[in-house]
Amino acid sequence: FHEAGYDTAAVGKWHLGFGKKKADFNKPLRPGPLEIGFNYYFGLSSNNSANPYVYIENDRVYGWDPADPLVERKDDGPLPYPFDEVGRMQTNRFEGATKAHGLYDNRMTGTLFSEKAVDWIRKDRDQPFFFYYAPPQIHHPFTPHPRFVGTSQAGMYGDFIHELDWMVGEILDTLDELDLTDNTLVVFTSDNGGMFNLGGKQAWALGHQQNGDLLGFKFGVWEGGHRVPFLARWPGKVQAGSSSNHLLSNLDLLASFASLLDRDLESDEGLDSFNQLDTILGEPDESARDHLVLLPREEKSTGFRKGKWIYISSQGDGSGGIGTSQRGGPWAVAHTKSKNSDVTSDGTIRSNAPKDQLYNLKTDPYQTTNIIRDHPQVAADMRIALQAYRRGSSTRTASLSAKHGDGFMSLFNGKDLSGWDGDPALWKVENGIVVGTCTGPGSMENNSFLIWRGGTVKDFELRARVRVVGDNNSGIQYRSRQLPEVGPWAISGYQCDIHPAVEHTGMTYEEKGRGIFGLNGKKVVLDATGNRWLVSEHEPVKVNVSQWNEYSVTARGNHLIHKVNGQITSELTDYHEAGRALEGLLAIQLHRGNPNRVEIKNLSIKSLSDGEVLQFDPSQLLQGARQIDKPRTRNPQGVGPVLKGN
Repeated sequence: FHEAGYDTAAVGKWHLGFGKKKADFNKPLRPGPLEIGFNYYFGLSSNNSANPYVYIENDRVYGWDPADPLVERKDDGPLPYPFDEVGRMQTNRFEGATKAHGLYDNRMTGTLFSEKAVDWIRKDRDQPFFFYYAPPQIHHPFTPHPRFVGTSQAGMYGDFIHELDWMVGEILDTLDELDLTDNTLVVFTSDNGGMFNLGGKQAWALGHQQNGDLLGFKFGVWEGGHRVPFLARWPGKVQAGSSSNHLLSNLDLLASFASLLDRDLESDEGLDSFNQLDTILGEPDESARDHLVLLPREEKSTGFRKGKWIYISSQGDGSGGIGTSQRGGPWAVAHTKSKNSDVTSDGTIRSNAPKDQLYNLKTDPYQTTNIIRDHPQVAADMRIALQAYRRGSSTRTASLSAKHGDGFMSLFNGKDLSGWDGDPALWKVENGIVVGTCTGPGSMENNSFLIWRGGTVKDFELRARVRVVGDNNSGIQYRSRQLPEVGPWAISGYQCDIHPAVEHTGMTYEEKGRGIFGLNGKKVVLDATGNRWLVSEHEPVKVNVSQWNEYSVTARGNHLIHKVNGQITSELTDYHEAGRALEGLLAIQLHRGNPNRVEIKNLSIKSLSDGEVLQFDPSQLLQGARQIDKPRTRNPQGVGPVLKGN
């Protein structure tokens, strides 16, 4: 926003540190908000429960006096408030700075922040502005202003919520007063679910369920810890009262706001941020995000959301709530009388519970039943995908690349393998080209794949320019699934073969599955039982695969078409419901065996509307067709030139 000419300010919690070293509060606090684009800052160095219990304005302690600096204590000083009243606070480790400490008052923080926010917004508003407001309400300690105490019927926790409501109202009222409402996008959300700490337990006992019926609390990976409200207001742009079921993360605000400013993100910016502007402003047919990695307090319980599924990599919720803290986890499940199939009524994990978890959030949004044993393949695929994301540096993939005027979207940023997952010993980028190299027999135990992690592909048209140098072959894999029992980058599914043998070039094939369907020049139907029928044939398309050629795949419903340089090489209609796939992973193959080098560029895809899944009618479809055997591979490696050296 700063680069785009906006006036920018932040008020509230910072909690990102001031560089990599320990902060010296008697010196300018840099790098901080001012160094990353904010013109003004007022707030707390971390939050309202932490040292040094002073406010920060811009890059200095508010009220700092060089004659009376902050001094770190050798012992713990007194806290401003009793623990039992307001909840957990850090021990006081600083003394001195009488003026700065005197200006700090937790109970007045909400009022002070609101005054600072309103004063800044009231500035000369000929310049557009971006304002980031991160109030400590309702982080512990719960210290509402005295005028809100006792107003909520939910203890100090509820009173703090009342104060937050007033604070938001001050902002909205100011926008109304300045006639800025219609031209201002306001977003209100939270960084995590409610916490089951002292105040949270008191509020629960008084009837306030801070996360509704969702399972779990802050710090945990269950839905109560991460699923939060997201409200947007922009009169004339966002329809009042509308809602969306699309998956969205606070991480996505960066890419969404960049889109609002017509600013493209570089490949190293917002590595996990997806452009969700269409979702915020309306309800597109598809979400920009179909997956999300969720990290709780304990890394062992990392979660992976994919469509309706969420996979969790261990037992419990990873909140650290097992034991004396009693702030979440299985203990809180029992204490709140929630239901989860892995947890006993006394708040322990059942002895026969699975080691990890899988939930269908569409049918079970409150995560009552771990169904991982009923869906082992779903869990295996998600486990592999999660491991791949954790090995990589980015979860944002297709959104990195520009969409062309013809509707195609680049899947490769031309710089690195962001968004792709493969064996780093085999795959790299050279001069803007994806390169895979097999050095010869014995170097690879199995065929290895470079897998696109931007989601699954369903109905689409794909184009890529590819060449294979060496007496071997490659392929474009699609609607596939991983085979963890074979290896971390093993795949099974449809393939458009890239092969030096003419009859195999562009053929329809299934890797580690049903084998070859139709060779180059063949139009084939698979009937309902998996038998092959040759419908028609033409002269095979001849190409030199060691030169650059354009390969394309069109998949709609159960109808697949492969082309090389614009000419159809093979066509398949797959009525074999037990064997076919209508959706799955996209990947590029590196074939084991003879030395070879695969090079790919100009890789792009266009989503198509869902195609009809054609129904098998032998009386209509097989007239003039003849049944054929499964084609055999006469040239398992190829007939291409031998690749010498590396």
